[in-house]
Amino acid sequence: MAALASVEMDLSANPDDSLGLKIINDELLNNGLTGINDSRDALAKANKTGDSYLYALAISKRAFQDNDVQMLVKTAIEIDSFRIVLEQDARTARLEKITELLLIRALKIDSVNIEALNTLALIKIYRQDKIMEGVQTLLKIVKLDSTNEDANYQLGLLAVKSGQTDKGIERFRKLVSLQPLKKEYHRQLAILYGQKGDTKNAEKHAVLAR
Repeated sequence: MAALASVEMDLSANPDDSLGLKIINDELLNNGLTGINDSRDALAKANKTGDSYLYALAISKRAFQDNDVQMLVKTAIEIDSFRIVLEQDARTARLEKITELLLIRALKIDSVNIEALNTLALIKIYRQDKIMEGVQTLLKIVKLDSTNEDANYQLGLLAVKSGQTDKGIERFRKLVSLQPLKKEYHRQLAILYGQKGDTKNAEKHAVLAR
């Protein structure tokens, strides 16, 4: 359960499940879409405007109202893609918060949903200020499913980035056992073994990476 500390901390900080809808409704109001209680109305009006931000708000509203795990996770991933392409401003910060709240809502329904955990971990890692929370969530995933490729890969990259060569080797060896033909994993192992001065294994994986 310790690996879910990041999720629990956020839930404690935001005990009101209506926070996501409040942010969305406030933003719809601020953008001139007044009197909208139903997500279908919001989506129809957002489509008329052609505004990606309003569309993101509308589908988020729909996901919160439907309260279905798969819809919440799918919408969170879609919203995060909008956040990436929008210019960095107050809107992206709001979408980031909405994305996180969508995933937290999904995890309150299904606390071991791998896709929700994976997405939440990546968001925290790429935000930089919550890397360790993201790492703990990734560790939760591999505890639930030691063969999860995405989580092992992210943990391997983080180990490489932080100079933890042995941990990096451990992760990428695991990945090679899962996907023996994937050249990227052999390439990483070639580099890591080279850093340790293990020329035999470095050359072996360099060949397999070609």
